[in-house]
Amino acid sequence: TVKAINKYVPFDDNSEWELLYFNLVCVEKVNKEFPSLVGGNYDLWGAQIKLLAFPHPWVMQISSRIINSHLASLDPEKLLHQNRDSFVVKIPGSLYDMSRNLCRQLDFDDIHYVETIATLAIKNIVFLFQAMK
Repeated sequence: TVKAINKYVPFDDNSEWELLYFNLVCVEKVNKEFPSLVGGNYDLWGAQIKLLAFPHPWVMQISSRIINSHLASLDPEKLLHQNRDSFVVKIPGSLYDMSRNLCRQLDFDDIHYVETIATLAIKNIVFLFQAMK
């Protein structure tokens, strides 16, 4: 699954988004049932960060959901002390990259507004900003 997902990163267009989306659905389900299997796969988390800026809303939404499920299990105030194995700590620049890509999710025309994407982006940004202070 990681190879299939990394095939789309970097992405030039949003063709073949469906296969990527269904791969991410599988990742989300595995992460929910067996978080230890996904937690230490830093290549996968790095791809998730990049996919936050994918040009298709379904891919952006599921990437944001996967990242949100991980962030929800962390305390932003104690990130460096209690969560040393988290991709947020292990991947240099991940806080910045996630913040940048999530802000891009909020930069849309009114016609392309998707409430669930905006809500998840705001939840994740609030966590990231708390972790950065």
